[in-house]
Amino acid sequence: MKSFRALVLALALVFTVGSCAAVVASLPKVIAIVSDASLILDAIDGFVSNVFKAKPDPELEKKVDTAIAKARLALAAANRTATGAENLSQSQLTEAFSDFRVAYQDVLALVGPLGVTTGNGPGNGLKAAPGTLQVPEPLALKF
Repeated sequence: MKSFRALVLALALVFTVGSCAAVVASLPKVIAIVSDASLILDAIDGFVSNVFKAKPDPELEKKVDTAIAKARLALAAANRTATGAENLSQSQLTEAFSDFRVAYQDVLALVGPLGVTTGNGPGNGLKAAPGTLQVPEPLALKF
C-alpha cells in the first residue's frame, strides 16, 4: 500500500513539474511584452499629465485617463491569461493581448492630437522633445 501511494505521489510530482516547466518557458516572452507595454503607457501617461498641466482640458483629461486605465486593465488580464497557460502557442499569445491592442489604439487616438506619435522601425524608440513624444510600437502589437 505504501509503495502504491509513493508511486501515485511520484507520478503527480512528475506531471506537476512538467506543466510548470511549460509555463516557466513562456514567462520571459510574456514578461517582456507586458513590461514593454507598461513602460510605453507610463511614458504616455507622464507626457499627457504635463500637457494637461500646461493646457487644462478636464473633459479630455478624463477620457485619456479612462483610456489608459482600460489599456492597463487589458494588459493585466493578458498577463494573467498568458502566464497561466501551458504550452502557450503564438495564437494563444495573440488572443491574450487582443483587448490590449484595441485599448491601446483608443489611447493613441486620444493622445495623438496632444503630440504623441508612434515610431515604427529600427532606431525609433522613445523620443521626447518640447510638445512631442514619440513612443515605439508595443511588442504586444507586433504579433
